[in-house]
Amino acid sequence: MHRFTASEPNQAAHPADKMNRKRKLLWEIPSDLFCSLCGTCLDMDEQRMILKKLNIECKDLSDHDIHGLMVKSLYSENKLSRRLDSHLNDKYRYEFSRFGACDDASFMAAWREHMNSGNICGLYWVALTHKGLSDQTQYEVFCDVHMLSHLNGGKSRQEKRDYDRLLHLQTDLSAKLQQEKKKRKELTKALDSAEKTRRDLEARIQNLLKTSAPDPHDLAKANDAIDMLATQNQRLKDELERSAAALKESLQTAQDFKKLKAELESELWLQKEINQQLFREIDTLINNQQCINCKCSQADCCSNLCDKRVLIVGGLTKLRSFYRDVVENHGASFEYHDGYLKSGERELEQLIKKSDIILCPVDCNSHGACLSVKKICNRINKPYQMLASSSLSSISQALAGGTKHDQ
Repeated sequence: MHRFTASEPNQAAHPADKMNRKRKLLWEIPSDLFCSLCGTCLDMDEQRMILKKLNIECKDLSDHDIHGLMVKSLYSENKLSRRLDSHLNDKYRYEFSRFGACDDASFMAAWREHMNSGNICGLYWVALTHKGLSDQTQYEVFCDVHMLSHLNGGKSRQEKRDYDRLLHLQTDLSAKLQQEKKKRKELTKALDSAEKTRRDLEARIQNLLKTSAPDPHDLAKANDAIDMLATQNQRLKDELERSAAALKESLQTAQDFKKLKAELESELWLQKEINQQLFREIDTLINNQQCINCKCSQADCCSNLCDKRVLIVGGLTKLRSFYRDVVENHGASFEYHDGYLKSGERELEQLIKKSDIILCPVDCNSHGACLSVKKICNRINKPYQMLASSSLSSISQALAGGTKHDQ
């Protein structure tokens, strides 16, 4: 299991460190958190701007090269690490002023609220630099940040497909919009020409009426021409109105798609920034889990769970494969029930009877499933534990610490 350890700075402390600081300096944070901190709390534009201000050439460097340069600088106090520390402290000063004095319980409540809204960057900086938070709280925050890469991966790919589709649709709409504008221009020109011809004819008729008595035949032809022009003008007006309505609708549709495209671009970029740094680390977090209470190797670890069958009731269905990894890494067999009692308690009871240990998270579960687990386990004398959290760390700690009959 991943452990947070204090990092020793490689250089003498800055004079400002002699004061009673409320937060850790950037190079005092454990080095295994540097990568996720840079990827989560800094965007690439900020990193390039900081290098430029320090006269560090970065024009020919890729985003990955710049990220590596930033992470490497955090291992000691230097001009780049000091600039990064100052920049992040200024960028997230509101978050630190609001949450910098929180205890573990208050901070985790705020963290869950920010996780639900997706706005975690500032609070992640506070968690890693907060001197008053326990290692366990920092570890749970770190795990949540890691899990975002897996929970949002599918969503990112779907949004990328939606973005490409909307981009193609926007191109088609832009072409149709130009066609409508051209057609409207032509109709307007034709209408102006017809209106001019009508006015000329009316003027000629008026002149003829003034100079002499009109020939009935010529008057009839003129009236017919006027009626024909009036009909043509009305048809052109109707067509122009339809074209104007279609143009207005196309403009509104194009505007809506443009706004949706911008939102998708922003969300896709944020998820790419998070996922790019966290995909490589999540496998390490899971594969390196070891027993908390012993120092045995992973192959021999947790002998008290060998040949045991562990049933997890509830939790996040998307994490089912990760629950399996945690259980099997402790040497036990894995069973799972999603907590939905659509067909009654029979299926749940059968799983409980053939399992040795039952874990039931209450944060992501139905009330009925929690009650049924307690009732069935008490009736057949099966060990079980009600967990406050469905996170991987909570499952792992429950397995390492053993189970009991909850009341």
